[in-house]
Amino acid sequence: MLSPDTILQNRYQLLYPVDERPGGQVYRAQDTHKEQPILLCVLPLVDDEAQEEITLMARQLATIQHQVLLPLLDHFVDGSSFYMVVDDPGGRDLEHLLRVRGAPFAETDILPHLGQLLYILEVLHQQHPPFFVGELWLSDVWVADDESWRLMPHTLARPFVHLASPYRAPELTPDDAEPNPATDTYAVSAMLYHALSGQAPTTVEQQQTGAILHKPRALNAQLSELIEQAILRGLQQRPVNRYQNARELRLALETIQVMSGRITDHSEEVLPAHDPTLTKQDGTLSPAATLILPPEESVPTETKQPASVSIAQPENEKSASLPTTSSTSSETVSQPPEKPKIPSMSTTIMEAPMLPGQAEEMDTKNAASIVEAEPANTTILEESPSQRGISTKWLIAIVVVLAAIVLCIGVALIALITGLIG
Repeated sequence: MLSPDTILQNRYQLLYPVDERPGGQVYRAQDTHKEQPILLCVLPLVDDEAQEEITLMARQLATIQHQVLLPLLDHFVDGSSFYMVVDDPGGRDLEHLLRVRGAPFAETDILPHLGQLLYILEVLHQQHPPFFVGELWLSDVWVADDESWRLMPHTLARPFVHLASPYRAPELTPDDAEPNPATDTYAVSAMLYHALSGQAPTTVEQQQTGAILHKPRALNAQLSELIEQAILRGLQQRPVNRYQNARELRLALETIQVMSGRITDHSEEVLPAHDPTLTKQDGTLSPAATLILPPEESVPTETKQPASVSIAQPENEKSASLPTTSSTSSETVSQPPEKPKIPSMSTTIMEAPMLPGQAEEMDTKNAASIVEAEPANTTILEESPSQRGISTKWLIAIVVVLAAIVLCIGVALIALITGLIG
């Protein structure tokens, strides 16, 4: 731990520590050359290979400019530590705010900001080479003075410390394991669990010894059933049962907001139509500016329905339902994806086996969610006047033909009877 008033590189003066853990420390500091506040992130260096790897990552991070990622201003090596100089937007980290609050955050306060965070993860996953968080602590998310959420860049370069962590996916336990998009959705789900329930989820090691992962609504009764199901699916120990990438999780959470009537005007600012910050410092387009979106389908309004995605339960890894949008894509655009459309009243939610005693409660509450959802502008098919005219003409023709047949039969019968009598 560095002492206050320490000056590094004859420029950066430390003020006080903000976060300390085995994988690194964060200090509030002052840039004495520019007279501006900064955040100083300190990462341990194991060997020369680790130093070279972190240096390359820092150089690449410095070229990515986005409103959700705190700018990396400088980086250097001093002794056995790697230092990252980050812009200080004011405010404090999310973990500190949760402690000060003394209670879990409200669902409506968290979800819009989480959508922004998931969007920047989509951008980072598409870099070459890609960036992954691996594990995401509440202290890795910085809440600025304007209440916007920012991601600390050192989170993406931080080396793994092989200690039990509630924010790390089970498959990352081996020393040679590598993070991927599915491990990041686990990390985000674990952070969301902590923010909305007030306590961190149990670690994989604790669950293997018999510890129970409490359902979020057991710790915070104000949460909706749908957000609980989304969190539990994200925390599945088997990767195949989780959300497979950040976009899939983001669209699922946005759909929950739509169904719950929680989309506000503020959410429209989450993904701007054109983001000029997605450029490198040399003026060229960053790989972050390219996102893969699904193609537009020419499906009639009355038959177009959102897909459904299963949310598995942690105890038996069976699934309940949650509407979302598929992550497959074939179109490349330079703007973020649109918000999902409000599902129509005819939307079908797939029901799946649930835990004992949960099915009846889910049926009632999911039905209430569907009833309360705002219906979409569904087109109702009606016959045109010309179609109704054609149908009437055919009906009259059939009646005339039938009447003629009956008349002919009647005349024949009369002739036959007259002949017999005569």
